[in-house]
Amino acid sequence: MADRIGEGAISRGEGPAVFKSNTEEKWYMFIDEFGGRNYVPFEATALDSGKWVPSTSYELPPEAKHGSVLPVTQAEYDRLLSAYGGQESDR
Repeated sequence: MADRIGEGAISRGEGPAVFKSNTEEKWYMFIDEFGGRNYVPFEATALDSGKWVPSTSYELPPEAKHGSVLPVTQAEYDRLLSAYGGQESDR
């Protein structure tokens, strides 16, 4: 267990959500920087390391906070995109 995760990268945080990547051997943690940018993503290559670094390449909806992450397969993603008419810029 690590403490002070995100110190220096965010002003204050709450509501972390941790999940494993579907495509890489890494873990992500979204921390809600309340009063700031909302969710800010961090990543680690091993959960037990306690070493989380800010993600450098990402796109999140501007109001995202205190959510959940559900893994989906490519086929599920394609069906959702087809059913709801989403476009690349909507993600």
